[in-house]
Amino acid sequence: MDIKLQILNTSVWVRDVYRMVGFPNVIRTKYLVNPDLKYNTIDIHYAYVGSNEAVQKSEKDITIVVPKVGDNNQTSNKLTNNIITAINTATGLTITALDVSA
Repeated sequence: MDIKLQILNTSVWVRDVYRMVGFPNVIRTKYLVNPDLKYNTIDIHYAYVGSNEAVQKSEKDITIVVPKVGDNNQTSNKLTNNIITAINTATGLTITALDVSA
């Protein structure tokens, strides 16, 4: 299994380009993030590669969105760093934690 992890320090902007396209058959969207907050995201990209005669490659992506709560990096990145530590422990990988200085 090929695993790539990318840590981004970003804020999320929610936009729905297809809103109201199927009027009057509209599915109301309940967003799971607050657009007024900033977020850290952990993007995990991995692929299953079949063996021998089962030649296939199935690529997948998982994105974990973690709110930044706190006035400085030490407090706002704590939850994200805890998740990174848990991923490192569970997988044996070495993902660098986010900066907590300044």
